[in-house]
Parts: sequence; structure tokens; C-alpha cells
Amino acid sequence: MGPGIVNMEPLFRRHSRVSQYVRERITTMDLEAWHREVEQFAKLDLSQSYRVEYMTLNTDLILS
Repeated sequence: MGPGIVNMEPLFRRHSRVSQYVRERITTMDLEAWHREVEQFAKLDLSQSYRVEYMTLNTDLILS
């Protein structure tokens, strides 16, 4: 589980629930629609770039 999420179920039961969910999703999935969506977004640019921007804090405001 993610941070801050408490689940008292045993690990095996949680894994079992995830497996059950995946099996259900696979059987009800519209494979043709999925392929269309993959093609639609295949050329989507997901790259990111960052630039360093130096900033200083006004210490007069912090100490006042």
C-alpha cells in the first residue's frame, strides 16, 4: 500500500484482489478501442526539460 494507507488484510489476500481485478479488466476490455487509443497518442511528446533558476530568499522578512 502507499504511504499513509493502512490495510489490515494479509499480503496474500491483497495480491489476490489485485490479480482478480486485473483478470476482470482484461476480460471486459475493448481491445480494438485500446489499440485505437494507443495509435492516437503514439506520437505524443512526453519529454520534459528543466532549467536551473537561482533564487535567494529575503532574510529580512524571515527574521522579522
